[in-house]
Amino acid sequence: MNEVAARVMPRWRGRLAWERLRPAGWSVFDQCCVSAMNFVSSWMLARALPTAEFGTFALAYTGLMLVTGLQNAVIAQPHNVLAASWRDARYATFTTRLWGAQLLISLCAALLLGLGAAAFHYIGHTTRFDIVFLLSCVMVPWMAQEYVRRVLYTRGAARDAAVNDLLCFGGQLAGVVFLVNSSIAGARTARAALIVIGVASLFASIVGLVRLARRGELHWNWGGLAGVAGAWREAWGFGRWLLAQNIVTWFGVNGNIWVVGALLGPHAVGIYRAVIHPVNMINPLRQAAYAFLPSRAALALQSGGEEGLRRWVRLLFPVLLVPLVPLAVVLVGAPHWVLNLFFGEKYSGPGLPALLAIAALAQFIAFARFPMDVALLATRATKVLFLISLLPVLLLLLVGVPLVSNLGVTGVAISSLVITTALFLVTAFVYRRWVRNAPGRVGATT
Repeated sequence: MNEVAARVMPRWRGRLAWERLRPAGWSVFDQCCVSAMNFVSSWMLARALPTAEFGTFALAYTGLMLVTGLQNAVIAQPHNVLAASWRDARYATFTTRLWGAQLLISLCAALLLGLGAAAFHYIGHTTRFDIVFLLSCVMVPWMAQEYVRRVLYTRGAARDAAVNDLLCFGGQLAGVVFLVNSSIAGARTARAALIVIGVASLFASIVGLVRLARRGELHWNWGGLAGVAGAWREAWGFGRWLLAQNIVTWFGVNGNIWVVGALLGPHAVGIYRAVIHPVNMINPLRQAAYAFLPSRAALALQSGGEEGLRRWVRLLFPVLLVPLVPLAVVLVGAPHWVLNLFFGEKYSGPGLPALLAIAALAQFIAFARFPMDVALLATRATKVLFLISLLPVLLLLLVGVPLVSNLGVTGVAISSLVITTALFLVTAFVYRRWVRNAPGRVGATT
């Protein structure tokens, strides 16, 4: 009997290990595919669109990223952390009611953007009217698809999330391929690119919502406005400081794009976003980590306490950072070759290789702080994260604006490097002190 057990147990343990790792594997596969499709889409648009049109699209897309960050703060991340260990009935009720809250929020945001578009139309800014109005239309399906994928990740259903993302971002890539090869008037514009995003997101969100319903995680009993409000209050209690943190973080990290747009115009934005685009090759690992790890960190804290969480973070650092070393060497060491490979002579002007190298270094530093961020999130230290995120905004105003004014787009990369380095150091200091006392603080959000 003991001999049989000795032969069987290693196989059984190996199977259990595979079952634990399989969701992470699907998450990496998902984000590799999504990031590859996004990467190719943006690369094709950067090559095919006039620089000013690409800059306009980049500004609009950055706006969608802001909306995604806000939604993640008050909807997705509360769901990932709070509902990770809940059972079927409670989980399905919370998911359904939170979906109702998310839908109301997205419709209200779309209405506000629609009013902004009407104001631009009234004062005669036709181009701005078109872009803002399209953003108001694209926002609702974009946010719905993001809700679907993040809810699937709460239960580790990374395979279903991968299928939904393939529908969404694969559709976007197909649309971009059509646009850049089309002879139709207006195909190579920011407007056409936004329409492609909206259509693909709408299709994928419908398919994803149907899939959640079939999994039993979404039903039609919303509990009325009272039920939706109850789920919203629970999510808001967790996410209110996270929302403030995401807002100021966005302005600290991405606000320089808007500074460039305000000071130098869409043409400069197009140059900057095209030149730093090769840095987005790190996105598969980064997005997989952002989608999969928050709920895993919560479970690590729940099962192992403070020491379990710290051990989980220590193991996470090499897993996330070692695969990026070869890419960092290429981007920082040979930026001129990388730009020629991607764009030929279109973006080979003086100073642009240095811009790419500096931006790459800043992004790697920013990613290195993510394990500490997600650990603080697991301990529900959302107010602490908000206070940390005030630093980039302060540095953007004190350092970023003067650098952009004097150095142009190169100043954006230098300010990003200053901001991300300072943010890493402060986060490391706070993490070491906060997580040490995590058991007494779990559940505290103020």
